Amino acid sequence: MLSEKCYHCHGPDSGTRQPKKAPLRLDIEEFAFENRENGKPVIIKGKPADSYLVELIHSDDPEVVMPPPESHHSMSAREIALIEKWIEQGAEYQQHWSFIKPEKLPVPLQSAVIASECHFIVLLVNAAVTEAANVDAAL
Repeated sequence: MLSEKCYHCHGPDSGTRQPKKAPLRLDIEEFAFENRENGKPVIIKGKPADSYLVELIHSDDPEVVMPPPESHHSMSAREIALIEKWIEQGAEYQQHWSFIKPEKLPVPLQSAVIASECHFIVLLVNAAVTEAANVDAAL
């Protein structure tokens, strides 16, 4: 959600980063928790009520609210609640999935379902073979 709503002004593109005087980056964890001009970080892990980010997204002042109205990226109540919950839970940053090296997982052993299906097929084949043998013996 931060990438969709915030990164245009607070992400990797230095040409669009805001504020110009002291750009804020929310795309890199260490910068998101750095102390700002008010002496506090924008995000305080575990404390959404004390986080300036939450104050900004709740603001009614069009000069202060984030994302700003001219960005056309307003946030729904659900999105705001998700950000608050994320901060409350420690605001953990994770590397983008595309930068994580894939891991080869081991081939799983036959599950009970597959084993029972195989057992069922073996029983059917055995029954058919026994029936065929009985028919041959009767001739």
